Amino acid sequence: MTYKTISFEVENSLAKVTLNRPEVLNALSVDMASELTDVFQQLHSREDVRAVVLSGTGRAFCSGGDVKQMLQVLDKDPSSFFSEPLKTYHRMVMAIRELPKPVIAAINGLATGAGFSLALACDARIAAETARFSMAF
Repeated sequence: MTYKTISFEVENSLAKVTLNRPEVLNALSVDMASELTDVFQQLHSREDVRAVVLSGTGRAFCSGGDVKQMLQVLDKDPSSFFSEPLKTYHRMVMAIRELPKPVIAAINGLATGAGFSLALACDARIAAETARFSMAF
């Protein structure tokens, strides 16, 4: 499957999943959460993969939820924000947590809000000296 918001490759039994929206510091959109869910569900049955590294392109791991997208949803139907998008994010976290292989967050920069939560969903975290963490909510 081709992804629009993440990149995915397997080399030497290691899967590399990379958030790939550097123009918005890898802000977590509903599409990105769906793609992450898909790739982690696929990894569940891949016998050629022994571990997974999750990272971000550019200067951020993940800057949190995509605020522009949130505002668009809230403007159209505020009640829908607390149903479908949150269910999508929950499925993403559960796909990571239920993977029977170690998932390592390689945190190369900002990990804020939902990005911090995404890092915490992983089994282990390795942070660069440039990494910054914040829970904005």
